[in-house]
Amino acid sequence: MATATESADARKEDRVTTQMFTVEHIRIRSTRSFGDVRAALESRVQALALDRVVPLIKKGDMAGARAELERQASPAGLTIMYTLEHGVGLSVELGSPRPAVAYGIGNFLVATSITKHNLAAGLYAPIRVVLYGADDGTAIIEYDRPSSTFALFGDPSIDVVAKQLDMTLQNILMDIGN
Repeated sequence: MATATESADARKEDRVTTQMFTVEHIRIRSTRSFGDVRAALESRVQALALDRVVPLIKKGDMAGARAELERQASPAGLTIMYTLEHGVGLSVELGSPRPAVAYGIGNFLVATSITKHNLAAGLYAPIRVVLYGADDGTAIIEYDRPSSTFALFGDPSIDVVAKQLDMTLQNILMDIGN
């Protein structure tokens, strides 16, 4: 007969599951500098301005909110949902900043089309993209291929959207990296 402690431990273990999956990681070496690539990315993909969307949602104007989200994602099909200045944080360790920034890049409407099928897909939407300066003065862009991360969920509806994200993101990042 199991003790109360053993039963509690068994219940805790039953609530936690793990699953291994393979992710395809992509690295794009640019011939351009970090500053040039960053400027190109930030001019091609604009920052998401939720302050223009939220008031429309609060008024119940979902068509207006959708139109504003589409406008912001145009023409690239993506927006920068957040920016993390990793290079500044490295100052604590290195004594001075390095050229390094992480972005959450995606499309708010695309993300909701994925998460409506499985809310856990929000782990990978938006897509994390890291841009940093290489030792030779050029820039490197790294990210995980969306279709490989979203494959975890085994949902054909998510897979179709993820494959479209693969192409959209790769085309933009390859173009700005050149």
